[in-house]
Amino acid sequence: MFDDLIKTIKAQLHDRITSPLFSSFVISWCGWNYKLLIILFSGMNAVEKISYINKELYLSWVGVACYGFFFPALTSLLIIYVYPYPAKVTYEFYKRRQVELKKIQQAIDDETPLTKEEAKKIRGDALKLSIEFEQQIEKLQEENIGLRKIIKENVSVNSLGPNTSSDDSSQLVGGQQVESFTPATSIGRGLHYDDQEDEDLSPFVLDENDTDKKSELLVTAEEFVKASVENLIQEKKVFRGYKFLVSLVDNEISIAVTPKEGKMKYFRYSMNLAKGVGLGTETTRIKKEFERDFTEFVDRIKVFQLENK
Repeated sequence: MFDDLIKTIKAQLHDRITSPLFSSFVISWCGWNYKLLIILFSGMNAVEKISYINKELYLSWVGVACYGFFFPALTSLLIIYVYPYPAKVTYEFYKRRQVELKKIQQAIDDETPLTKEEAKKIRGDALKLSIEFEQQIEKLQEENIGLRKIIKENVSVNSLGPNTSSDDSSQLVGGQQVESFTPATSIGRGLHYDDQEDEDLSPFVLDENDTDKKSELLVTAEEFVKASVENLIQEKKVFRGYKFLVSLVDNEISIAVTPKEGKMKYFRYSMNLAKGVGLGTETTRIKKEFERDFTEFVDRIKVFQLENK
């Protein structure tokens, strides 16, 4: 409790000290009563100090009131209400002169020619940065070509093969049993139903033989869009209760959907990354179109079921 009291007192004193009126009044009071401060800190004894103050400084209560309160209060009001106006004009004038001086200095620097050493250094630095930038671009292009080759090889190995027996009512996809359905007609934007299963619908499977080293994941723009669609499917409630298989087919996102009742459907969306469209913009567009198309697809199924009933 004692600590709380001390903290409260300190907070109150801090508010008083930081107040503009209080600080201005203290400064004004010290200015008007500087003689009193000199006497208080002089080497005179207490009796001599009191006697000198009463006989020389403050001869009556009018002097005490004026020097102790009224004159300092008037000076404080002048500092608070009058002083900011000339201070504003002076500050604006000072800053404008500083800007003018900087402009003059900049103009002189622009007209001053570079020395041979400075020009040579600038050209050398620019050439070095250009070479490093080109080397980095070539390196990234080589990595991109290698990643595309690896992705295509894994997709072709783990895809749904065309030799699967048509009499079998189920297929093994990604280690799970998925029912096989015949296609239907097209419904909605971006929605396609083919006469046969797509060969590139299986997910990308990582090589698990090397378990000693930590894996390093390098994601292309197409894989980023694919991962964003997969996250959307896992987060949104509208997709619950269905089985999805998201895959990359060339420059296209293919989404195979297995409804609770019905046949497998395919949503396909082409990516326009090569046309200069931003990755974030294209990802948002595909996600919105897929969610919209899937919602329309589910609504059409519900209407169809009600009509049959």
